[in-house]
Amino acid sequence: MTDDPTNIPDENAPVSEADLERLAIASQYLGLDRDDKVELGEILSRKRERIKQHLEFLRAFTDESRLEIVIFLMHVGQAGKMPQYSVSEIANRFNISLSTVSHHLQELKRVGVVRVERSGKERYYQADLDFMIDFLGSWHRSLLLKREMIRQGTQMCPADFLAKPDEE
Repeated sequence: MTDDPTNIPDENAPVSEADLERLAIASQYLGLDRDDKVELGEILSRKRERIKQHLEFLRAFTDESRLEIVIFLMHVGQAGKMPQYSVSEIANRFNISLSTVSHHLQELKRVGVVRVERSGKERYYQADLDFMIDFLGSWHRSLLLKREMIRQGTQMCPADFLAKPDEE
């Protein structure tokens, strides 16, 4: 078995322990329940797509200016509302060119980190906290669960995930 969704093995072919483990890890990564009836090819395809999404999200933060812009946009405005800023307001704040700020904002918008609203000819940007919380929430939950399992000495391996409830 391979993570390449175009190379899907025959369902009747024997599956190795390592393949079962990779399948279980992919299923956990996707948040699938062991009762979910999802075909092997679909699991691998979803995993590959999710990894691409995570890479794009993380790459958006690899530029120092972009990260500073996101932090600035997350600043709480008055009356508990998320502030909105135009490209020129952001450019003035960081003393960088309009085209550079525009490029950074487009990249952040592409991965879902910022939202944009138009008002006349001007575009106003704000951080999309809900998206970031949802996106990073699955990692956070997985890390908390894994830390708690380690603290309690609970051993769970990916094969446990694939075990049928009546086999437990």
